[in-house]
Amino acid sequence: MAFAQIQNWTPDLAHIATTFGLLGIAFHVSIIPIEIDCQTGSLLIAYAFSWAGLVVVFWNNYGLDWASALGAAWQAGFWFAAGLSASMIIYRLFFHRLRNFPGPWGAKVSRFYTFGLIKRSNLKYHLELEKLHRKYGDYVRTGI
Repeated sequence: MAFAQIQNWTPDLAHIATTFGLLGIAFHVSIIPIEIDCQTGSLLIAYAFSWAGLVVVFWNNYGLDWASALGAAWQAGFWFAAGLSASMIIYRLFFHRLRNFPGPWGAKVSRFYTFGLIKRSNLKYHLELEKLHRKYGDYVRTGI
């Protein structure tokens, strides 16, 4: 693609969805061996700066007005998060080292399941765990 063609190219939804969806999947695959649970704040800050940089790139390099650049960056962020989420769910359900342990599907996918149990049981999580053990046996996967 010649430089003049690149300057005249405007990002469309199909290109943004494909590119940033694949980037989300690639990001997840790259962080699988790393324990990043304690790095959430740093990751959110890096994400915010990357998103702001993307707005500037869309505005400056592609000649979009600010509203269009914000919209394109929002779409890119959405598709990145969608690719990342889909990759995480598929990995946790089918490839995670704890995949063979019995338990509720929600607990295998997200920590929000545990938070929901705690909220629903009015902080009597041990009673909910007892119910899960009765249903699934001695070993129950209650988290990721």
